[in-house]
Amino acid sequence: MKKNISLIIIYLLVCVQLHAQLIKGKVVDEHNVPMPLVSVALLSEGDSTLIKGVVTDKDGVFNIEPHNHSNLLRFSFIGYQNFYKTCTENDIGIIKMKEISTELSGVTVKAKRPTIKMNLDKVTVDISNSYLQHLGKVTDILKRIPGLTSNFQLLEGGSPTFVLNGKVTTVQELAAIPSSEIKRIIVDSSPSAEYSASNKGVVYITTKTLLSNTLSSELSNASVFARHYMDMVDLTINERYKKVSNLLTVGYSYIKSTQIDNTTETVYLPQQTIESAKERRTHSKGNILNCFYSMDWDINKRQSMGFQYTGNVSRTNEHEPTLQTMNGSEMAFS
Repeated sequence: MKKNISLIIIYLLVCVQLHAQLIKGKVVDEHNVPMPLVSVALLSEGDSTLIKGVVTDKDGVFNIEPHNHSNLLRFSFIGYQNFYKTCTENDIGIIKMKEISTELSGVTVKAKRPTIKMNLDKVTVDISNSYLQHLGKVTDILKRIPGLTSNFQLLEGGSPTFVLNGKVTTVQELAAIPSSEIKRIIVDSSPSAEYSASNKGVVYITTKTLLSNTLSSELSNASVFARHYMDMVDLTINERYKKVSNLLTVGYSYIKSTQIDNTTETVYLPQQTIESAKERRTHSKGNILNCFYSMDWDINKRQSMGFQYTGNVSRTNEHEPTLQTMNGSEMAFS
């Protein structure tokens, strides 16, 4: 009996200690109104990668377990500026979010927040009556949906299944659909058995009307001028006619970079000291061609057939000339 009581006391002490280690706080808006469903992400301080995340409850309160020495939190919500907080204490108190303005067609207006509803493990966002419908593409909306990260992962970890109008789809296909076509998005963290076996969550996307005959294309180019020069060109063609849809995405990237590594070494011998310095320059050139093609045929309301192809061709060249100095004498290697 005494042994059982001791075990219970130890268990309770451990639970209290773990609870005390949680980082907690409350998120409010500019009028001090609690904000539910705010995404709270724990980031690595080195490269800001996502470690784990939670959302605030109906009272704007959150609790998140720290990870090693990482204590950088990012707070994000639709229509509000991202807020970053480095935690020095477990209770960080009140976090006040600031609303942003959205610029549409050259006119700056106050961002009209979408209607967000939470029901058990589901988050429903009404897109059609908010500024989100003007963002550009469906993928631009998904980056702002509570419970999802900017790279389309679940906040608690894992990749979701994307379902468009009742059919499983891909991020590449969603990137070709205008945001103005979207009516509603639902993030379900406890999906039915139909999807739970393959993924931890499902993102249901519903359009205002069934996608009709369309033909659209997009050409984009981005260049970066620095020690690492990059030039990227992307072409997307999206076509749908009756029951058949085709999507083709082709991307070409040219990368030219130079990396400089310097090392010094001193060797102490009985009769002499050898000092050496080495500088290695790594010159890299690369050409990358990516291709994605998908075809979908809606046989009837319940059956469909699809085909996808993903290809990648790359070619890289590296040259590493090295300059080494030993006791004042230079030696070059190429």
